[in-house]
Amino acid sequence: LEKNNKNINFEKIPHFGESHCLSFTHQIVSVSSKLKQIQPVLIKGAKAWHFAKDEMNKWKDSLNQQIKSHTYSDTVFISFGEIDCRKDEGILSFMLKNSKCISEVCNDTINRFLNYMEITLSPNYSKRYYFGVPAPTREKELSDELDIKRIEMIKQYNSILKIEVLSRGSCFLDVYALTSNKDGENNKLHMCDKTHLSPKCLSILFKDHLYKN
Repeated sequence: LEKNNKNINFEKIPHFGESHCLSFTHQIVSVSSKLKQIQPVLIKGAKAWHFAKDEMNKWKDSLNQQIKSHTYSDTVFISFGEIDCRKDEGILSFMLKNSKCISEVCNDTINRFLNYMEITLSPNYSKRYYFGVPAPTREKELSDELDIKRIEMIKQYNSILKIEVLSRGSCFLDVYALTSNKDGENNKLHMCDKTHLSPKCLSILFKDHLYKN
C-alpha cells in the first residue's frame, strides 16, 4: 500500500470489517469536503450473518470492544458481507441446505445485520458508509451451477443492501457497480487479487458510486 502525505496528520475514519477493511489502510479520502485518513479495524472472519443473529457472539463482542477504541470520528466505514457471499459458505450454502430462495435469505440476513449495526454504531457515528460486495471472479473457464447461482446471489445481495442502507439514512458505496461486467462477473479492473479491492479504486468509488439518501 502506498502511504500518501506521510508528514500530514489527518483526522482518521475507522473502517470496521473483515479482511476487506485492509484494502484502504491509511489511504486518504475526501469526505464532506475534508481530507481524512482511513484506519482499518479488523474483525477477522466476521460475516453479516454473525451480526444478524439474536444472541451475543465473539464477533459482536469484538465490534463492541473496538468501538471503545475508535471514537475519534463521527464517521465510520463498514465492510462486511463478502464472506457471506462465497461459493462454499454463507448464504449459498444455507440456501441449498434449507431449500430457501436467494432473495429470502439475502433479505433476512441484510435486514437483521443492518438493524444491529445501526443500533450499535449510531450512538458514536452520525455518518455511516457501507461498502457493497465486489462482483465474483471466475475461477475456471466454465461456470458450474453454483457459480451461476453465486453470480445471481451477489447481484441480489448488493441490490437489497443498497436499498436497505439508504432507507436507514446511511450512505452506500456501490462496489458491485464498479467491479461488475455485463454478465455479473468481476471485470478485474479494480482488484489487487481475486477477492480484495485495490486501494487505487477508492477515489473512483467516492466520485462515481456513492449514494446518499
